[in-house]
Amino acid sequence: MTVQAHDNITRPLVSNNGDGTHTPLVVSQNTTQELRDAGEFYPNPEFWTEVSKGSDDFIVARGNTGGAGWIEISKSPFTVDDETLLRIARPVQMPTRISLLTSMTHRNAGQQIASFEMISDDELAGLEPVAEPVPIAILDASQTATTITVNFASAPAQPLRIGQVVSVYGFVDTRLNVNSATVASVVSPTQITLVGNDYAFTSTTITTTLGNGAAFIERYDLIGRARNGIAMVQGNTLATQRRFYARSQGGLMRPSGALNAGHNINTGTDVATAAATGYDTIAWLPPLETVIDVSRKGVFFADRVPDGNGGLAPRHRFTQVIPNTVRTYWMQFRVRAVPSMSRPIARIVSVAKTGTTTATVITAEPHGLITGQYVGGYGVRDFNNFPNLTTGATCTVVDANTFTVVWGGAVTATSYGGYIFRQQGQQPVGGAIAQVAQTVARTNNIVTLVGSSAWAAPTVVGNIVELYGVRDAVTGANLGVDGSYEVINLATTTLTLRPVTDGDGVVHAPIGTDIVTTNCGGGVVQRLGYRIHSAQAVEFEPLMTEPASAGNPDVGESAGTQNVAVTNIPAVSLTSTTISGGQAAHDAAIAGNPMRIGARAATSNYTGVSSGDTADLISTLFGVQITKPYSIPEAEWATTLALTAITDVAVQTAAGAGLKRHVTWFQATNTGASAVDVLLRDGTTTRLQVTIPAGQSEQFPLPTGIPLTANTALNVQLSAAGTVRFNALGYTAA
Repeated sequence: MTVQAHDNITRPLVSNNGDGTHTPLVVSQNTTQELRDAGEFYPNPEFWTEVSKGSDDFIVARGNTGGAGWIEISKSPFTVDDETLLRIARPVQMPTRISLLTSMTHRNAGQQIASFEMISDDELAGLEPVAEPVPIAILDASQTATTITVNFASAPAQPLRIGQVVSVYGFVDTRLNVNSATVASVVSPTQITLVGNDYAFTSTTITTTLGNGAAFIERYDLIGRARNGIAMVQGNTLATQRRFYARSQGGLMRPSGALNAGHNINTGTDVATAAATGYDTIAWLPPLETVIDVSRKGVFFADRVPDGNGGLAPRHRFTQVIPNTVRTYWMQFRVRAVPSMSRPIARIVSVAKTGTTTATVITAEPHGLITGQYVGGYGVRDFNNFPNLTTGATCTVVDANTFTVVWGGAVTATSYGGYIFRQQGQQPVGGAIAQVAQTVARTNNIVTLVGSSAWAAPTVVGNIVELYGVRDAVTGANLGVDGSYEVINLATTTLTLRPVTDGDGVVHAPIGTDIVTTNCGGGVVQRLGYRIHSAQAVEFEPLMTEPASAGNPDVGESAGTQNVAVTNIPAVSLTSTTISGGQAAHDAAIAGNPMRIGARAATSNYTGVSSGDTADLISTLFGVQITKPYSIPEAEWATTLALTAITDVAVQTAAGAGLKRHVTWFQATNTGASAVDVLLRDGTTTRLQVTIPAGQSEQFPLPTGIPLTANTALNVQLSAAGTVRFNALGYTAA
């Protein structure tokens, strides 16, 4: 069954459940289309379209426990300047409410970015997309503190503007090759300054360095060159920050945050939680629901913890730059490696030092380095003499597979395994794991790796890692296990791995002959995973309600409105001073549901209010209302005394500031031979005096009670010596 929607695109009225069955889509009165995928299976051509796939990237449906399912875009740690783009197969029109449940395995500052986009379908409508940005050749650049100054030989044909996001690549001094930078100022047509956006540049001084025709600025369009659209980008190392962008009619993008600095703003976290842990328990739960409302009134971003009762936390709103409301839009997820990413570039066959700090490194494949570039290394078997070189040092190239670099202390040592990386912008390798492989074994295609220390996050069960440079510890021979694996178990230093099979059935790690436990070296890199736990979009037509204005119809449209602020279900705050419209008037037949009243349950009296103030009704803990002359049980008292003399005996001591003793009943039994008077006294003032005949017992109920003076003792005495048993009941109140 299909429906012809308002954009003249025929769409099915059913959703594919993945098991041969279909479920009708539910369309409410003002909802024109609903799209939803919960990440249970992939490929799913009815919902997802792969627009592009980066080299060595893959997409796979994951999760095997407790309904935890997601589609994961796994980005290669080796490739640069490419991307994987996954699009929802059917377009939508504004206004649209989007709900996203996503998470990330980790963040790589300025190296690999993940984004959600809603972009206009310009090609479908015959409109030209925004012009593709052309890289700009750099004459020279320098750095002072955390600011980079860039000069051009001539003014670029497409001028740069403050707030644009750019990357620099191609400098031999790789410290200048920065990613996700913000144009902080335009000094002249041929000079700009850059500051960090996703990450702050490392403070340093770099003298003027020539571009030599190889250094360029890349201006990447974060909204897919669409004339209209929005983007939400996750690029820096903080899991509680994102940056947002909007564009209208082909103009410049409006960023969140500071225009000439960082565009990131605080949001909820994207660090997933495990529903359960254990061997082969792949059960990451989404940590956050992001809600995006795109309408003619604005673009609104908010988020909240999923599967709970919490309200939405507003994060950002665009009210001036709003995408064209009559366009058709595609929603898509993008994971991109920027051009000068710090990344592994070659596997180490051997590394050796002869009594110096300078190591000679031989690589399995051509390293592509240039003398003077900054390099580092991970995963060498002898991690004591060749510790992970995380910060980078300048290299000297010997040949295509050999270079030298200062690495560790001055010793004579040779070791094997691991990998080298070219350090760009003084940033480490994203996802690099500090632990070094020491032994490896493969049984029935399950790989067991023992590390130099206990494996730590992000190497956790359920994540996908890359083995790189795992080589024999004696000969440096390739052991044939390098590839992509999912972590199915870890126990301190032991890591258990299974080759990844993607959604197309491709296995991304070697399989075959078993390997006995072998001493080795080698590196482990966490692949960046962008998890889509759920994606939902609802087109709707807004329903506008305008209250009728009483009296003059020309008064402002706000006249006669009822100010109702709904703060949270079920709490409703009525700001009007008059509440009317009840279901039934006094003495009318009961109709509808009642509006209940409540009392304050108490086990002690609350502090008395001032005369004329509102006071809460009080009840027992079971809701039995307390009314005069009775009190809550906890405020009642009872006393029994044996009286013999003409002196005051305390029935109840003074109750405290503002509190009174109330007497509701007393009884006296005269066991003496003569009549005697019993005097009930408010401190030293007699409030009640009664005669008890000899041998008689009398009781005195006091329906309205006798209140004493505040903070005064209740006393009793006899008029003459005798023997009287005295009992009294009462309560304490203000």
